[in-house]
Amino acid sequence: MALPTWQKSHRYLRMEARVASNRLDSEAWMVMLSEAQLQLPADYRPVFEACVTAFPDAGCCWKQWVELELRARDLEQVELLFTRCLIRCPHLGLWRLYLLYLKELGKPPDELTQAYEVGSKADAPLLRSSCPCPHLHSLHRAGAARDGGRGRGRWTAVAGLREALL
Repeated sequence: MALPTWQKSHRYLRMEARVASNRLDSEAWMVMLSEAQLQLPADYRPVFEACVTAFPDAGCCWKQWVELELRARDLEQVELLFTRCLIRCPHLGLWRLYLLYLKELGKPPDELTQAYEVGSKADAPLLRSSCPCPHLHSLHRAGAARDGGRGRGRWTAVAGLREALL
């Protein structure tokens, strides 16, 4: 028996046409991703892949994709996505999800510490060149945010999460 195929909505098709004419149309991508996430992995993966190709630093898109793969229980795909996105796009939500993922797998504390240290001591030039917010490249320097400390609460929360997981 064949699996049902994705019947794309008219709205989705309109947004797909917009992306075809302007691949950086973020509004169209968000509509497409919201519909794609309701589909089977074979249907949503190409849409998310195209989106992160257009927006490699879009942490929210990476996070949404990882969450879908977690729901689909495809741990191999989850780990592949984390490998591709964590260092390139130091998004707070991604790192939080990664630490929680490691905890769910029952990884020993030294692996959690290693994951945290990778995030905090990553290749800074790569992060500065690929991330529009270069001050986000360091989890261990919570008080050194370029926004005058307004982001401190979020980084402190990640440091607290790390401590709670260890």
